Order: sequence, then structure tokens, then C-alpha cells
Amino acid sequence: MSKFSELWAIATAKLKENVISIAVAGVLALIAAVWGWARAAVTIEIPVGAVVAFDLADGCPKDGQWVAFGDANNRVIVGAAGAASTPEQGDDGVPLIQHRFRERAGADTTRLAVANLPPFDVQLFYNTSLDEGDKPAEMVRNIVADHGNHAVQLKAGGTAERFSRTMPSISLNMCKKIR
Repeated sequence: MSKFSELWAIATAKLKENVISIAVAGVLALIAAVWGWARAAVTIEIPVGAVVAFDLADGCPKDGQWVAFGDANNRVIVGAAGAASTPEQGDDGVPLIQHRFRERAGADTTRLAVANLPPFDVQLFYNTSLDEGDKPAEMVRNIVADHGNHAVQLKAGGTAERFSRTMPSISLNMCKKIR
């Protein structure tokens, strides 16, 4: 093989290598162009008036399109019931409270009162006879108020301390789109 043939073979191999590299670069450039076009053509527009939670330490985005939605500070957002909606049933079969648009409700803690407790009766009676030892069944059965026995009133007392009703949560900045 002549020197010229060797050089020609090396040049041809290098040329093929360069053509393949150029073709791959062209395909990658085409993919990047299509991706850029697709991203520009497909936009997700958030409508004006939407309230969105942002995980930004310094508040809302600073692009002039968002303001802090102060009405949501320290509150959980709940879906508003429409004017003609029928109350849904809770898991316990009791109708859920209907929250109207922009209605505020709730507190972090609550205090139970006697009215919150279920009704109950505890009838305890005793007598003052000096009988000692085991009582016959008939005597035990007859311990009632109309047999000369005395009623005992049970009272339960507490300090009416409040208890937390806060559910596990995370606080984010609520922002409203204005433009």
C-alpha cells in the first residue's frame, strides 16, 4: 500500500467521523429547538383572582403579578358551599356544616361545657340501718329512693381547660394573582 493510499484511508475515516459528529449535533440542535418551541407554545396560565400557596421564605413572587392574601393568614382554606347545595353527610351520618363564600369559622382550641357532655343518670342510694354482714338479695334489690333510702348525687368537676384541635399542618405563603 502506498503512502498516498494510507493518507487517503486516514482522511476518509476522519471525514466519516466528523460527518457523524455533525449529524448528531444537528439532531440534538433540532430536538432542542422543538423543545424550546413546545415550551413556548404550551403555557399554563393561572387566572387572575386565583389564590395559590407558595413555598417561598420571603412571601409571594416579586414579579408584580402576586400579592399576599392576608385573609388566609393562620387559616385553613375550605371549599365554599354553593347557595343551592345540599349538605353532605359526615362519616357519623350527621350533615356537615355548610361554609358559605368568604365565611370565617373555627378556633385552635375549645372549652367543653356541661351541655357538651352526653346526658347520664347514676342512681346510687344507701340506707342508715346498722345491719352488718352480707345482705340478702331481696334487700339489695330494694335499695331505691322510695324505701327510706337516701340518694347520692354524683358531681364531676374540672378546670375547663382548653385543648388543642389543631390538625397536623404546614404553613405556606398564600398569594393572590392580581395581573
